[in-house]
Amino acid sequence: SSSSSHNGHSHSSHNSNSNGNGNSRDEDGRAKSSDGTRKNKIPFTFASLNAMSGVQQLLAVLQHTHVVSFARLQELCSAFRQRAATAAEAESALVDALDEHACFVGGRWVALSRNVCSVRQGTPPVFRDALLVLIAQSPHANNGVRRSDVCDTLSVKSKHVLQVLEPMMRLNRESGRWEFKIGRDDAFLAKFGGIGRSHQKLWKSAKKRKAVMDALKVDLARGLNILPPHAAA
Repeated sequence: SSSSSHNGHSHSSHNSNSNGNGNSRDEDGRAKSSDGTRKNKIPFTFASLNAMSGVQQLLAVLQHTHVVSFARLQELCSAFRQRAATAAEAESALVDALDEHACFVGGRWVALSRNVCSVRQGTPPVFRDALLVLIAQSPHANNGVRRSDVCDTLSVKSKHVLQVLEPMMRLNRESGRWEFKIGRDDAFLAKFGGIGRSHQKLWKSAKKRKAVMDALKVDLARGLNILPPHAAA
């Protein structure tokens, strides 16, 4: 699916691939200067967040965690508070940034696949999008999914599918299903239910499933798949 269809809203403010200071991020998430030259990727540290804008902080935390609660984002993305006149204004700015730069799936905020995956890394983004569709549409507790079902849907080897499962999920040994590492963000839904529900409605829709699965078929036909880390370029 196109980068503009990750949620049910249109945004005219700024390019969704911008990180807020005239720089952009290339497909593997590394910062790239506005003249197109790549900067060295800065290892994630909490101290490194201090020099970033709010949107940069958000993207960095999402890339590091893959799935994160709204309360934790409020703690870590301090630039929103520093640049807002009131706490409510800061909260609203963070929600707007999340609406554009993340997706709310299965009751949790997760990073957009294009920001944490790349063909060069051996994880074509559409494979993770297909996983997100399965999670969103899971009828099981905590939106759990079986590894074998994910492999069948994605046409991926069992050992390789861990590349997209492990960063944001863990195995529930009682149910045998993979579930998000963190609990459902009920606090966010209680306060911003409209935005949360609009994201969830999109990811549960037949239209989204078809778009993602069609894109997955294209990638598979091109010979793309999830590769083990050592095999990626």
